[in-house]
Amino acid sequence: MRSLEQITQEALSLPDDQRLLLLEKIRESLGLEVDEINQNLWRIEAQRRQDEINNGTFNKP
Repeated sequence: MRSLEQITQEALSLPDDQRLLLLEKIRESLGLEVDEINQNLWRIEAQRRQDEINNGTFNKP
């Protein structure tokens, strides 16, 4: 069985049109609307940034 990292690398190597189709299939399988996906992505990004601040690893641009 392939690891998540292997599957991710394989998916990222697909042409853009196939990656978009894969994204749509994953979104449908999760039953999420685009707004929900965006909210979840921003929540993850906000948590990552907060963790960097808390850990002292945040670097100003």
